[in-house]
Amino acid sequence: MPRDVDLVPAEQEARMPGILLPDMVMDFAHIKRRMEELQAFVRDYMVPGEDYGVIPGTDKPTLKKPGAEKLCDVYGLQRLFEIVERVEDWDRPLFHYVVRADLIHAASGKLIAQGLGAANSMEDRYRWRWVWPSEVPPHLSKDGLVSKTVQTRNGPAKKYRIPNDDPYTLVNTLIKMAKKRALVDAVLSATRSSGIFTQDLEDLADAGMDEDEEERPTRHQPAPRQPQARYGNGNRRASAQGAPAQENGTGNGQPPAQAADPLAQLRREIIAFARQVLGYSDEQIRFVARSAAGREITSLKDLTEDELRTLDGMLRDAASPQE
Repeated sequence: MPRDVDLVPAEQEARMPGILLPDMVMDFAHIKRRMEELQAFVRDYMVPGEDYGVIPGTDKPTLKKPGAEKLCDVYGLQRLFEIVERVEDWDRPLFHYVVRADLIHAASGKLIAQGLGAANSMEDRYRWRWVWPSEVPPHLSKDGLVSKTVQTRNGPAKKYRIPNDDPYTLVNTLIKMAKKRALVDAVLSATRSSGIFTQDLEDLADAGMDEDEEERPTRHQPAPRQPQARYGNGNRRASAQGAPAQENGTGNGQPPAQAADPLAQLRREIIAFARQVLGYSDEQIRFVARSAAGREITSLKDLTEDELRTLDGMLRDAASPQE
């Protein structure tokens, strides 16, 4: 039977301020200042690709372990971890761990936030591994295996997915991954940074980006990085919307004016690469550009040549093959 609920008329609620809905404990000016400080720290001190990853086709970058640790340090938060659930079936084999992360304010000793993270040996990244044709075991037929094509210095090459034949070595890796996921979950809650970052770690893996390379089991030598392609001199590609790439990232469908600007070609190449190779939106390009410059900008025209070169390197690092 549902419990009886006493409904409070609206006119009565108006006479009881703060009883049914608590009053705000911070004024708007304080909230705005806290958010501006957080955004400035992310812009000036956090490194794309190291502290967070930008997944093509998403609106927000994904917070990674080094970035979460930096935020803990700047906010004075100590990190405590506890395994709250575990499954260890050595015969099957199946390994599953759930970890809780507690963030403690170092100065007061108060619990600020908690986060949960899980990892198990049936996740694709642990259940399978990718090998070159010569590494496929003799008892497995290549015709029945999932394959993918990767780029090497000698051109396209095929890799095959085979079962991980040594899952027993994953125990420590899974615990560390669960801890990391719990940490990111707790940090997003404690710092109120969900408006800046997300925690789509599975999307990172789907996009070919590591949550953290140190946790990857049975890693193979990554494919050599391709020479840096330039889209210029008549070979500039169209934007994702079918319009020529623009220096200011507006994509208005009109070719850029040929002004006496020695950096115009470099900006066009950077935008074309970010759009066509990485699938970045204009906002994502500006987000990475702000990190490259270490300051607020409105378009790539605000960047110096050194800053443009830095941005170019950051984008190409993001496009490097990760196996």
